Amino acid sequence: MKKKIISILALVLILSLALVGLIACKDSRTGYPDADKYSVGGTTIDAASVKAINITWTGGQATITASDEYSNITFSEENDRDDDDYKIHYYLDSDHTLWIKPVAGNIGDDGIPSNWTAKQLTFTMPNRTFESITIEQHGAKLVATGLTANSLSTYNTGYDTSVSNAHIFGDATLACQGLTGDVSFSGIATGDLKVTAVLHSYVNVAAMPKSILASGKGKVTAYVPDTTAGFKVTYRSITTFHNTQFDGLYDATNPQDYDEAYVTKAYNGGQTQIILSCATRDPLIGDTYNDTYLYKHTEEV
Repeated sequence: MKKKIISILALVLILSLALVGLIACKDSRTGYPDADKYSVGGTTIDAASVKAINITWTGGQATITASDEYSNITFSEENDRDDDDYKIHYYLDSDHTLWIKPVAGNIGDDGIPSNWTAKQLTFTMPNRTFESITIEQHGAKLVATGLTANSLSTYNTGYDTSVSNAHIFGDATLACQGLTGDVSFSGIATGDLKVTAVLHSYVNVAAMPKSILASGKGKVTAYVPDTTAGFKVTYRSITTFHNTQFDGLYDATNPQDYDEAYVTKAYNGGQTQIILSCATRDPLIGDTYNDTYLYKHTEEV
């Protein structure tokens, strides 16, 4: 009996420590490292001094634009709060990474207002190649245009993400989690391109990446350059696909198996179009998904 009580107490302690760990690291908007080194408010920074960009935002829409018309990095916000703790904070570290945070590091998770749509970010930068660009958005749409980097990572907690006219020389990962949210990517990514949406994924690439993984509980649409060698589409779903080019290939009796098909037919003026649409159940259940791998195939088909 005593051993059983000790085992139960040990289990409770382990679970408690795990819960504390989850609470401590669950949100990068607050309680972030080196909070005392951050400055308050929007400003302009010499782009030559920045190698990487890491943005975390919350509340309203984040609009991030790279263009030849900009020579420096400039960021500002719309905000209905006057307290400095609730204003944008930034820090350029010794590794030349520019960090953007929505609030002061001493604001607890409960201190961030819900439905804070009035807090919106505008971030502009020159059209130059950064080592990496990382964007994390909480509570609203993310719109990024013209980004150029060796790697790109975006994450949204259940709202739409749009990345357009991008040029990524390595891997690009765009993810959305929650009850809703579409994710779209257009441009070039030469490494692995991963687009994960709650509902719809949209990919339009001007050059074939090393690989593409596009997934969503609703429709997956991809435009890729037409290629004489063709490429292979691999997909999986626990429900039935509708309105696809692959009707009849899916085996509903074995939903964990991946089905594949070779695509060579050209659509959209020289590009190949793939549309996959699955019957989606209540997103609260979360048991409907499809994974669509699109990648070049080296053999003639």
